[in-house]
Amino acid sequence: MATPEHETAASARSPWFPVALKVAGIAALMTGLAGIGAASMILGDGGVAVARGAAPSAPSAEPEPEPPPPARAGVERPRTPSAALTADGKVILNLAEVDDLRRLPGIGKRRAEAILELRARLKRFRRVSDLLRVRGLGVRAVRRLTPLVVLDPPPSAADAGVDGSADAGGGR
Repeated sequence: MATPEHETAASARSPWFPVALKVAGIAALMTGLAGIGAASMILGDGGVAVARGAAPSAPSAEPEPEPPPPARAGVERPRTPSAALTADGKVILNLAEVDDLRRLPGIGKRRAEAILELRARLKRFRRVSDLLRVRGLGVRAVRRLTPLVVLDPPPSAADAGVDGSADAGGGR
């Protein structure tokens, strides 16, 4: 039989006790993760890389010098213009390689490889909506990519001159 002292201690326990215990555990976990993050910034490569323009910065009187690009393998973008890019920076889907496709928002290495595999199966893309066949690319993603891509390269100036010479010549 339970003593009266034991019954009062059990009945005095609040129903909020398990919730408070979980909150305390989560707070301890978050504090530990913050410590790990701070240590990685102090001891590591400067913490987590953030895309340019992602975080607003306070305006300063003088511009900050451009930081050097990271020296990690596979992260650095090619400096020479690719044949798969138009003059205005659009990616040409039927010529693009993995590095070209990775310039597009939401396209990483694996998704770029999946796009190239699909292009190989189809022989070439006939419309931008063909990208919907890539696993992980939905209607919203394709709508976001549409203004950033073209299917084939635009006609060169030499081709335009040959085609347009009869029109521009003024044959009255």
